Amino acid sequence: CYCGKYKNIRYRGITCDKCGVEVTRSSVRRERMGHITLAAPVAHVWYARRVPSYMGLLLDVSRKDLDRVLYFAQYMVTNVDEEAREKALN
Repeated sequence: CYCGKYKNIRYRGITCDKCGVEVTRSSVRRERMGHITLAAPVAHVWYARRVPSYMGLLLDVSRKDLDRVLYFAQYMVTNVDEEAREKALN
């Protein structure tokens, strides 16, 4: 584990009660990805900055406009409630 409480592989599969890490080889722990819940959605740079941009192709948006949306300089409307729109305009 990470804190060193379990130092031998004979404890394989146990989750350390001190640091919360599963006892296994360090190479396995380095390969695993984690999940963090954030307050706002975040776009990964691999999908936004790649040429051609996967997100730009999927949304049919230029890279320049996509960057503006990702950095909160511009908004993108994807769905319009027609009843609310008519009520607001009248």
